[in-house]
Amino acid sequence: MRADKALGKFAEKLLKPRCGFKMTRAVRKAVDDILDQTGARRWIDYSVENVYVVTDQHDDGPNHPAAPSRIRQTKRLRFRLRWHVRTDAVQADSKSDGVIPLVTNRPDLSPREVYVIYHCNQPLVEKRHDLLKNTLHVTPAFLHNVSRLEALLFLEYLAVTVHALVERELRLKMSENHREQIPLYPEARRCSAPTAERVFEIFEHLQAHTLLKEGRKIRTFQPRLTEMHKEVLELLGISPLSYADY
Repeated sequence: MRADKALGKFAEKLLKPRCGFKMTRAVRKAVDDILDQTGARRWIDYSVENVYVVTDQHDDGPNHPAAPSRIRQTKRLRFRLRWHVRTDAVQADSKSDGVIPLVTNRPDLSPREVYVIYHCNQPLVEKRHDLLKNTLHVTPAFLHNVSRLEALLFLEYLAVTVHALVERELRLKMSENHREQIPLYPEARRCSAPTAERVFEIFEHLQAHTLLKEGRKIRTFQPRLTEMHKEVLELLGISPLSYADY
């Protein structure tokens, strides 16, 4: 267990002559950090004992010949860390180890049917997780207000939904029109499962320019659509004239 190994090293450090810890509170905080980092706080209990260790001892010598010698000792505070595994918590958690909780809005299905549906569609679910994290960059979110975080996640949810609907519409229309592939990749390489990310990429550089003179519009230069643009718009049910309406 990583926590046991880390606590063992820390316990040795506490007993060394040059231990930098001076207060029990600081020791406890360090132990709590170890348990949090290893995720073992639930399964381990610990205690910290104060131990005074003799670090120096010498004879001051008698003040006069008839007096006994005086032994002076220097003691320093050290900390002894003890810990043990909570077997009751380990046994309780072992009963649910490997269990996958699934949430569904289909009460008419049995648990087995729900699992089969999830298992068959798991790659699609993971793909949406990848979209959320790597394409939409949901993290890091530098927001300290809970309501703002909720608003951000709502917008991220809408973005994931839009991506899913664009991909669904495009692939359904490809199937209806018996088009197994379209030249969506660079260098006109063909693609059989278009993603919304790639669709947005090929349209993001389109621009319209308006020539003005003394505040009056002289001419509008419409974006130039390629055959690939027109094919994707046709499959999505969008008229190319939408890009000429300025």
